[in-house]
Amino acid sequence: PVFVETGAPLTWEARGMPALAGVALLGSDGLFSPDFLQSAGEAARGFLWTSPDVSAFGPGYPDLVARYQAQYSEVPIGPYHAHAYDAASLILGAIERVAVEGPGGSLHIPRGALVKALFATRDFAGITGRLACRPTGDCAEPKTAVYEAVDVDPGHWDPGVGEGHNPVKIWP
Repeated sequence: PVFVETGAPLTWEARGMPALAGVALLGSDGLFSPDFLQSAGEAARGFLWTSPDVSAFGPGYPDLVARYQAQYSEVPIGPYHAHAYDAASLILGAIERVAVEGPGGSLHIPRGALVKALFATRDFAGITGRLACRPTGDCAEPKTAVYEAVDVDPGHWDPGVGEGHNPVKIWP
């Protein structure tokens, strides 16, 4: 469980050790970023990650990525952008259901009512799939995939399934 700042140097070191030649290097979502390719360079070729399975996201995902690119002139740089979008949508929707307008246009959001409204969410059509909140605070059914770096150019970052994607999903 490391991030780019330590993961890239660890990857360089591991790639330079003869005893580790041929050993698969695997990291988690903390390294799943074009910044890792930028920092690790050629050492990132063939690197494996576990991260959210973007191919399991709903039909609105490509539009979210397109809007993000239009706004920020780059693809999303972290693996949880769609989850964050869904979380914000869930919370804002719950606020709309329980907010009470007060005198002078003030707005009151009763905390208990907000929690109840959020946890009562069922069959929400999110970017990451159909969501239902549980009393534990979990609202998603995460799906994880394994990806492989086939190109070390951070400008070619485009996680997905099949030829032309980098990193490419290799499991499931």
